[in-house]
Amino acid sequence: MGIINIEGNILDPQNPGHLYIPHHAFQTNYILVELKDEIDNETLAILEDKNAAIMQRVDEFTWLVYYTPWDLEKLASIPAIENALVYLDYFVIEQDLKDVLSAEKAEENISVAIALHAPPSSTNASLLRDS
Repeated sequence: MGIINIEGNILDPQNPGHLYIPHHAFQTNYILVELKDEIDNETLAILEDKNAAIMQRVDEFTWLVYYTPWDLEKLASIPAIENALVYLDYFVIEQDLKDVLSAEKAEENISVAIALHAPPSSTNASLLRDS
């Protein structure tokens, strides 16, 4: 299982340090799915069958997925998937912004980019063109 890097926020799922990684998705529908290799039609079809819709690539083999069931084991059991975990709050704020805030630089103007993720309305098939 690889290291996940989203917007400078680095997580090693095998050694999460102080971060708690739940083994279920009771409180969210946003999941990170780490694949063993590039995504293909077979994996997309299996994900659709499991009610999982890929939203976007977030790292080399890691995808943000909209998944309504709570049981992550159903995703993790797919042969092409290395790991399935909840999209943690840890990833929401870019590391650069965290660094600025931790430096306590008062009265400094900061530009902030906000990404909102809506549940997908189309099938996963269109993703192969974009990946």
